[in-house]
Amino acid sequence: MERFDVLVVGAGPAGTRAASASAQAGVRTLLVDRREELGHPVQCGEFVPTPTELATLFPAPDLIREGYPIPPGTALRATRTMVCVSPFGHRYRFPLAGYTLSRRAFD
Repeated sequence: MERFDVLVVGAGPAGTRAASASAQAGVRTLLVDRREELGHPVQCGEFVPTPTELATLFPAPDLIREGYPIPPGTALRATRTMVCVSPFGHRYRFPLAGYTLSRRAFD
């Protein structure tokens, strides 16, 4: 029987990142998920702010550069505006630069 030091349950963005970091550190890691194919079917739309936009919201530029990579081939579309719709149907539009990501490629 094969033995592992770390078991990560759930291969969403957080789980895959945790498993990747663990394995890169040399720890024997097993990642399990109930889905047969990761990133499919799409569970939700993935939106992330651009690193420049995030830097205006989050005062730790070194952390953004180190911990916020957007791998090549994962950004599907660039966005400039966010629209939020309240439970009463009111629309609120504001500028927010970001990307929609391919969950299949991101995972």
